[in-house]
Amino acid sequence: MKYIVRYENFNETKGISDSCENVLYKIWNLIEYDILNLKSNSILYDINEVDFNVKELKVEFTINKSNERRCYGETNLKGTIISNNSLIGSSINLNIKIDEIDDKFIYYIKSVLLHELLHPTL
Repeated sequence: MKYIVRYENFNETKGISDSCENVLYKIWNLIEYDILNLKSNSILYDINEVDFNVKELKVEFTINKSNERRCYGETNLKGTIISNNSLIGSSINLNIKIDEIDDKFIYYIKSVLLHELLHPTL
């Protein structure tokens, strides 16, 4: 994976839908400021794509200052329900450990978030 320069190059070969990638960028736009400023936060987001419907998706990210540079992700589908062809009540938790943020680490966070977004679509 270290030779892949853009998500699109990797995602296209793996059959990841355009809508999932669009959702990634929409969510990233909502959380980017906080992450760049190393601020923990959470958002609620509704996904309304033709092939990807999730209501009340909670995206929570916790940032801890550390010399270790890691981003752990977890998707929680426990307690979710399906209603009107939408998954309701799932959550994504990102635990970010970082000393300083750079483009390489931003790419890493986005990769983890995309991976976690794929769980509710399966």
